[in-house]
Amino acid sequence: MSFRMELVKRNGRPPVFETPDDLWRCFSEYVALVEQHDINLPTYVVKGSKREEGKGGKIARPLTFQGFMAFAGISREWADFEKYTKQRNEGFCEVITRIRRIIESDQVEGGLANIYNSNLTARLNGLKDRTDHTSGDEPLEVKFKVVKP
Repeated sequence: MSFRMELVKRNGRPPVFETPDDLWRCFSEYVALVEQHDINLPTYVVKGSKREEGKGGKIARPLTFQGFMAFAGISREWADFEKYTKQRNEGFCEVITRIRRIIESDQVEGGLANIYNSNLTARLNGLKDRTDHTSGDEPLEVKFKVVKP
């Protein structure tokens, strides 16, 4: 090994995508693949020991971060991939944000249209109904009087 090779030698795995355009092209291929492959529902449902007729048919396959990462060969968690890629090249910020919005939009719209399970969709996207049980960020003071019979 020459001295020059020692200087150029890299530590770690090379990045999956060299440019933001490569990432966008890969995501576009993933979306096209998902659109071509619906999920086949079974024509029967097994309940206990009985077999009953089910809906059958097909439903749209949702876009997911896990599905895209498997398709693209990304071995990190999405948040880690996002952070690392944005640090490496600012050009990735717009593409990653667009991918996130498209996947989240597909899941939420599918949940609203009852194509996908709305509870799971809400959980995946961190959507929650919250009730504020405080008054101006201060705990509510509850006073009551005990009356003897």
